[in-house]
Amino acid sequence: MRDTAEGLTPEPNVEFVLGFSHETGLPDGCADIVTASQSLHWMEPDPTFAEVGRILRRDGLFAAYDYDVYPVVDWEIEQALDEYGVRRRARRERLGIHPGAERLSKDGHLGRMRDSGEFRFCRELVLHSVEEGDADRIVGLMGSIGMIGDPEEAEGELRLDEVEAIARRVLGDRTVPFRFGYHVRIGVR
Repeated sequence: MRDTAEGLTPEPNVEFVLGFSHETGLPDGCADIVTASQSLHWMEPDPTFAEVGRILRRDGLFAAYDYDVYPVVDWEIEQALDEYGVRRRARRERLGIHPGAERLSKDGHLGRMRDSGEFRFCRELVLHSVEEGDADRIVGLMGSIGMIGDPEEAEGELRLDEVEAIARRVLGDRTVPFRFGYHVRIGVR
């Protein structure tokens, strides 16, 4: 991921370093902004927030953001995606695969940030983006979430073909607005 980011970022004042959320190796007070994109639920809160507080300058901003996995498109497609999510959770449980998002509830991020004592001000913002999408994008979205276990076995058990059929029936060849929701928790040092 770092190699990809470095290849896409032409800005000379942007640097990517290898580290952990609780042990970045960066100097004290070196950052104006620290972000965690769809990942805070994997990090131990206390040491992570202590490290963020250490590397942020005064008035620096920490932003942890997560997206709602499925976009707002059409009720039939959303219902099919919700049912797909239920089947996906059941398969994960059957295979004994622990999901990161259930390890630390995303709903608890803001409270953990406040409780850390590292930030003078914390709040949650709810944002959205509108992007164009079609039935192929629905199929691609399901694939981007990742298969659990053997891909061929997973595809059958998760009934991806049913979701695809609904998306193709509802959308046909049309491109329509997809509304993606984001939850951004911010903390000011």
